[in-house]
Order: sequence, then structure tokens, then C-alpha cells
Amino acid sequence: MRLYSRFGATQVSNEDFGDFDVDPDSGAVEVPPALGALLHNQHINGLRAWEDDAERTARLTAEELARRKDPATLLAAVEELAGRVVGRAPEPELQATSPGFGQPVTGISHPANGTVSPPVENAPAATKAPAKKAPAKRAPAKKAAPKAAAAE
Repeated sequence: MRLYSRFGATQVSNEDFGDFDVDPDSGAVEVPPALGALLHNQHINGLRAWEDDAERTARLTAEELARRKDPATLLAAVEELAGRVVGRAPEPELQATSPGFGQPVTGISHPANGTVSPPVENAPAATKAPAKKAPAKRAPAKKAAPKAAAAE
């Protein structure tokens, strides 16, 4: 059973099962199922001391969603991105490998300043959408004959 420590444990020691080291890369420890059940039921200040993969994923996802919903965090991230964009010059390697870097763009115009782009040659002709068929006429519905009055 794979468990993750919520409080930074680096080793699990048990008289019956032996010693287990927490993997520094993943933060998980592989223990036998019986020991895993014991560890999984341990609580510190009302919080589980050890969690399995599903609980860890759910907790991390909930924390990330809460962080993203926080307006202050969102504003800080936007300001950081804006600062990067405004104060950043293109990389020198990018300038050297980009053909036409720094050259004026030609052949593009904007209708707001009174210029129009030249028509594109060999453009496919616009096709007309097929006409919709009119709904078929139906015969008028037959009226049901009135029911005979019940004999008194």
C-alpha cells in the first residue's frame, strides 16, 4: 500500500513490520496492507497523518481550486504576467533565428485607416448553401364521430 505523510515523516518504523523509508522524489512510502491500514487510521489534531493516492489527489485538487478562486492570488498572477510582458525584450537567439525580425510588415492593411488589403488571387468561389425543403403538406386530420349517448 502506498501512503503519503501529511506531516513530513521521512521514515516508518514498526516492531512487527520493520523500517520503511519515504521516497524523497514522490514523498510516498510502500508498506504492507496491514501496516498501511494502521497508519491510515492515525490522526494528528483531527487530520489524517497518512493519506492514500486518491485522498492526496482530491486534497491537492481542492487546494489548487481554492487558490485559483482567491481574487488576491489571481490579481498577483496577472500583475506578474503583465510585468513580464511589458519589461521583457526578445531573446537574442530568437532575433537571430527569426527571418524578417524587426522589418516592417507589408501587404496587410486595416480598414480603419482607409486602406484595404488587395484581393487574394485563386481564392475559391463562395458556394451557395443548398435551399431548405419546404415541409410536406399533410392531409387534414379526420374528426372522430361523436359517441352515442348511453341508453337510459
